[in-house]
Amino acid sequence: QHAQALETLEQVLPELRKRKLPPWNIAQAQLGIARALSALARDPVRVAALAREVAALEGDRHTEQRAEAAALLRPPSAK
Repeated sequence: QHAQALETLEQVLPELRKRKLPPWNIAQAQLGIARALSALARDPVRVAALAREVAALEGDRHTEQRAEAAALLRPPSAK
C-alpha cells in the first residue's frame, strides 16, 4: 500500500503546486510522501526535507501537520 500511495502522491503533488492550492493541501501530500518513504525505508534525506518544509508552516491550521512532521524528524530511537 505504501508503494502505491507513494506513486499516486508523487504524481499529484506537482499538480497541487501548479494549481496553487492552499498550503494545507500541499502539506498533506508532502506528509503522505514522507510517511510512505519512511515506511518503505527509502530516501531519509527526502523524508527530512519534506518534514522540515511542513514543520516550517505557520498558523493554527497547520498544528497537527507540524506535529506529524516533527515526529518524522525524530531519530528512530526517540520515537
